[in-house]
Formats: sequence, structure tokens, C-alpha cells
Amino acid sequence: MPEFMRRGYYFRTWDPSKKGWDYWYTSEIEAPLTYPYTWPETAVNTKGTTHYFEDLDTQKDVIANGEVVIRHFHQCFIGVAPKSIYYLWHPINEKRLKWHETVEDISEDDTAYIDYERSPLDDPRFERWVLRNKYFGIEPKNIHSQAMKPKVKILAAEIKAEHILDEALLTKLKKHEIPSIPITLEGVD
Repeated sequence: MPEFMRRGYYFRTWDPSKKGWDYWYTSEIEAPLTYPYTWPETAVNTKGTTHYFEDLDTQKDVIANGEVVIRHFHQCFIGVAPKSIYYLWHPINEKRLKWHETVEDISEDDTAYIDYERSPLDDPRFERWVLRNKYFGIEPKNIHSQAMKPKVKILAAEIKAEHILDEALLTKLKKHEIPSIPITLEGVD
């Protein structure tokens, strides 16, 4: 079982518009949630259709006085079946990969891929975090010598996090007097 964020943990996310960290407190968590998917049979050396995991779209942020005070995240671990590679279509940043572009518009060089050796179906290790309207799609490519049905399994945690706005607590977090876990969003490693 993957190690999910726990209730009571602090974590931080990079905000490129502020060029700084946002700090969060995990107030609620629901895990594990399972999202399996099997594609129809895929011919040798061909790609299947992209499946978009819309179920991972999170609830709306709660905003007060123009500031996000509560945000929902999904922490996902993706496991895949052998004999295929799986391209992950996940927004990397708005300039390189817009969500509204079609898959054909985006070079495979701009996508992550997952294979069985890195993240087996029954022991998912490939981790991604998802925000509202930033869920991902997966496109399999059969690299086996016969037709097959590619499969993925996503184990996820739905996390409700409170945005840390208290200056005294922020100072302690920024000075690392209180530990916080850095996470990456939108597929950026």
C-alpha cells in the first residue's frame, strides 16, 4: 500500500505566481480510493485511446476575503499492467501543455510515461497530485508481441487541506521549526 499523506500533516506547494511556497494543513483525508480502468484490446505496437480520469476532479476551493482558505487535492499512485507503456497526459505548465489541447497536439516528449517495472499494477509507486480541473489522462501503447488489454489501477487519497495564513505559524513553517512535506502539482517533477 502506498504511503498517503496523513491527517494532521503540513505540506507545501510551490506557487509560481508568488515565486514562493503555500503551506497547507491536512484536516481530512479519505483513503484508499480505487480507480481501475481496462482498455479494449489493443493491437501490437499501437496506442489505445486516452482515458481521462475525471473522477479525480476535486471539489471547489473555499475562498474568503479573496484568499483560498480550503483546497481539495487528490494524492494518486498509478500502477500499470505489464507489456505496455502508459503515457500520462497531465498539465505540466500552462505554456507547454494546455488541458484544452487535443492529445495529437502534444509531443510525447512533453509527457511522462509509466511502465510496469517502475509502478506495477498491484504495487503502485508512480505518484501524482491532482487539483481541481487538472486531472490526468492515460494513453497506453502495446509493446508486446500480441494483442492485449492494457490496465491501470489508481490508488488515491482525497485530501481536504486548510491554507495556512497565520503569520506566526507561517514563520515557524518557513524556518523549518515545524516540518512540512514539499509536493509537486500538475505533473511537474
